[in-house]
Amino acid sequence: MSRPEPRAQRFGSASPFFLSHKSCVTRHRLCFSLPPTQPPASSLAAAILLRLELERARQAAKVRSEADVSSSNRARTRCSSSSSRKPHGVGASGTSALATLELPVLHCYPCSLASNGVLRGLSSQAALSQILLQAFNWESWNKGGPGWYDYLQSQVDDITAAGITHVWLPPPSHSVDAQGYLPGRLYDLNVSQCIADIVLNHRTAESKDGRGVYCIFEGGTPDGRLDWGPHMICRNDSYSDGTGNADTGLDYKPAPDLDHLNDVVRSDLTGWLQWMKSDAVGFDGWRLDFANGYSPAVAGRYISSTTPDLAVAEIWTDLAYEQDGRPRADQDAHRQVLADWVDAVGGPAAAFDYTTKGILQAALNFSQLSWMKDAQGRAPGLVGLRPHQAVTFVDNHDTGSKTHQLWPFPPAMILQGYAYILTHPGIPCIFYDHFFDPDMKDQITTMMKIRTRNKIGPASKLRILLGGRA
Repeated sequence: MSRPEPRAQRFGSASPFFLSHKSCVTRHRLCFSLPPTQPPASSLAAAILLRLELERARQAAKVRSEADVSSSNRARTRCSSSSSRKPHGVGASGTSALATLELPVLHCYPCSLASNGVLRGLSSQAALSQILLQAFNWESWNKGGPGWYDYLQSQVDDITAAGITHVWLPPPSHSVDAQGYLPGRLYDLNVSQCIADIVLNHRTAESKDGRGVYCIFEGGTPDGRLDWGPHMICRNDSYSDGTGNADTGLDYKPAPDLDHLNDVVRSDLTGWLQWMKSDAVGFDGWRLDFANGYSPAVAGRYISSTTPDLAVAEIWTDLAYEQDGRPRADQDAHRQVLADWVDAVGGPAAAFDYTTKGILQAALNFSQLSWMKDAQGRAPGLVGLRPHQAVTFVDNHDTGSKTHQLWPFPPAMILQGYAYILTHPGIPCIFYDHFFDPDMKDQITTMMKIRTRNKIGPASKLRILLGGRA
């Protein structure tokens, strides 16, 4: 089994500017000089979000209507002494078919999410069962034709029919790399919606200073916002010659690390995030790229000042391994890093549960399902410690895209992975490549509907009846 590469090693040195999967959609490219006072007419944010809401409202009305008709029919059946028909869903034995549905190994009891503040849903049912879709992969920037966002808009009906509540889209700004993770001019934006992939740790400079060092930044506006110099770069940065404060997190080698202790940096980035969340653009939350590149205190300031519906961090560290290369069954220290981060940040902060991914794929790969229960009888990942702050997943654009497989889930076991995360607490995230795979789409959709119908949510209670590591 391959080990995940450290996040900072996934890109080479900065190269000339690419047209990313955002900027190639020229028909919807919005390069705002100043934050507009009215939403742009071409904004896909409002269009897609409105379609999602209308579709959910339509389906909810349909369900209520069918329930009313079914209830009325059952009432008439009970009042008729000559009728021998059973209510819909009741088998020959007279018991409901749903009553025979049992989830193996666990029992889930829905809990109220009103107090945890992690997510705000579109309806009472949706608020209970939150499901996130990563709606891109490593290759999506290279989509031909009108572009990736137009393509996604054509998939809205399938997304809403599956019960997905939040959509995670790629970094929206001008970028040095094609995928969008080396951002430069932040206000040079292509509008999307829902959960934005936000890169705060580092930023690519526009030009060199008099010393020949790349450290002059351009924000993408005619005024001075985000127009920075070397004093905005950490002084111990390995890429550029910065003069700011020391870095508060891990070093990111392919691009200059920003000094988040600088008041101007924090103010400019906060203003940009608030604009991204405003009606002018329409994002609802953040996925924080390389969030261990800055301290939890820094992350907490950005989150508290922008009040996102969801703020989920990428904190990807190595698992503990045995000498033979296999992951250890005990990954308590690994998940504690995630738990410590969400605790320190507070508020609506969540983290991708890399611990659950690692243990789950190892347990399936090596037939060690007992690993899925820790010594205290809980799930072994972050979901066992902070379930309402754990975003569980099988793969993402880094770990398992077609051309970017740093830590892929065993292909023959992907559906088993989804069977686990969709029947457990936490916030499951479905990967684009899997959801739109014709060999898996129907089965994943069915599992999502089972989750929603049985009201399994982020903080549902879990009791594991079997297994447990020695």
